Amino acid sequence: MLIKAQRLSFALFALFLVGITTSLGVWQLHRLTWKNAIIETLNHNLLTPVSSYESLDWTSNAKDLEGHRVTIHGELQDNDVYYLINQRYNGRLGYRPLQRIHLSHGVDIYVLRPWTDQKTPHQKALLTLHGVVRKSQNQPSFFMPGTDLSRHEILAVHVRDLPPSNHPLIQTYYIDERSDIEESDFKKRFMSTLNIQNNHASYAFTWFSLSIALLLMTFLTLKSNKKNK
Repeated sequence: MLIKAQRLSFALFALFLVGITTSLGVWQLHRLTWKNAIIETLNHNLLTPVSSYESLDWTSNAKDLEGHRVTIHGELQDNDVYYLINQRYNGRLGYRPLQRIHLSHGVDIYVLRPWTDQKTPHQKALLTLHGVVRKSQNQPSFFMPGTDLSRHEILAVHVRDLPPSNHPLIQTYYIDERSDIEESDFKKRFMSTLNIQNNHASYAFTWFSLSIALLLMTFLTLKSNKKNK
């Protein structure tokens, strides 16, 4: 009776592990679908012609705008400048300023400015800029320090952490300023700088393989115990 109870406990524990590994495999498949959709959207939008910011659909029904190359004209604000830290350029550490710009039709949006090696005072200025629409990044990891707005330093471009905008969709997007958006190989170079990792298929394969291995090991163990009885 005791042996039967032990075998049942072992089988239940093994099935529990199989359930966990299978669930992780399914989760990785969902992540694969999500990541493929991001890459497909970027590839499609980066191939569309450069357009003015105003020509994009910024209503609540807008489709994913990430990857669109745009030209914007407006007044850079001197009181809303934050520095994305730990940015490398030619082997040197520096910053990329994130500065709010007030556009001609009354909408504000943040622009990630070019690399600089030091924090410098910013003044109000009317400028025409070129860049790529990007989605606001996720909040930094739980284990990383929070955003220090008092020092105007940020670890990621998470726009919702910053002073509120007067347009809900602007809380979702920002502009990555680029001077090369009309060059023929821009899409290829831009995608390479994003370094999007898409290993979810191999992760799913690993978890499903573990599930199969656990099932096989459980079957062989129970079969061996039954023969030795």
